[in-house]
Amino acid sequence: MKFTETLAAVILLVASTVSAAPAPQAPKPKTVGGLPECPKGFFVAFNAPGQGKVSCMPVSQLPRPARRDIKAGPIHYDFEKRQATTPTATPPAATKPKLSPKDHALKRAKFHNATTAEVTFLNSVDDVTYEKMAKNSMALYQATEALWSKTLPQLSSLPTAIIKAPGNHTRMHKQEHIPGQKSSSKSRFIRFAQRQKGVSDDTIAKLQATPDTTFDELRELSMKDRFVKEATMVGLTDLAGWFQDTVPAPLFAELDQLQTKVRNARKDMRALKKPSV
Repeated sequence: MKFTETLAAVILLVASTVSAAPAPQAPKPKTVGGLPECPKGFFVAFNAPGQGKVSCMPVSQLPRPARRDIKAGPIHYDFEKRQATTPTATPPAATKPKLSPKDHALKRAKFHNATTAEVTFLNSVDDVTYEKMAKNSMALYQATEALWSKTLPQLSSLPTAIIKAPGNHTRMHKQEHIPGQKSSSKSRFIRFAQRQKGVSDDTIAKLQATPDTTFDELRELSMKDRFVKEATMVGLTDLAGWFQDTVPAPLFAELDQLQTKVRNARKDMRALKKPSV
C-alpha cells in the first residue's frame, strides 16, 4: 500500500472516531444568591430554542453583539427578547414594621404638637385599651362605608379586614396635612363626599359654599337623621330614601351606641383620663 493511501486511511479512521464521540453535555444552572449561574465558559440562556426556560450554553453560541460584555462579568441572555443583561441581585424590599394602635396615637399626637404632659399620658395607657378603641372606631367606619354602598352591615362581625366598598372611592383627593393643624368637620365631610359615586362637581361646589356650622350641627343628630341629612346634602336622594325607609331601626340604634362609645373614649383621652372601653 502506498504511503498516501495509508495516510488517507488513518485520517478517515480518526475522523470517524471523532464524529462518533458524544458531544459534551452542557451543565445545568445553579442558583447562587437567588440568581441562576453557569460555570466559566458558559452563559445563562433564557428561552433558548430547544433548551427550556433557563439553561447553560457555551459562550461561543452567544450572539456576537453580546459577547463584548463578557469581560464585564457573567451574562444572562434572553433569546426571545434578544437582550443581554449583567445579572445583579435585587435586595429584598425593606418592610416597615407595622405600627400598633398605640404607636399611631403617639404619632398623631406629636404631629399635632401635643404637650409633654399629653405624650406622657398617652404613653401610660396600656396597649389593650388602644386596641379596643381602634376596633370600635374601625367597626363604625366600616359600617358607615357599607351603608353608603346600600349594604346592611352585621355589627357583630365588624371590624373585618379592610376591603373597599363597591361603588365608592371613585375619586380620591389627596389632603395636604399641616403639622399642628386639625381638619374641620366641613373639610372632612367634603372629602367624604368626593369619594362617593354619583356626587357631581356642582354639589361639591355648593358644599364648599355652605357655612361651617351646618357641618358641625351634623354631629348632634342621631345616626339615622345624620345619614338621611348627609345623603340629601350630597344630592343622593335615592340613598336618603333607603336610609329612611329600608335600614332597620335596630341597626341605627346599635350604631348610636357604638358612636357614643367611640366619642366617650376620645373625650376621656383628650381629658387625660383612661377611657373605659
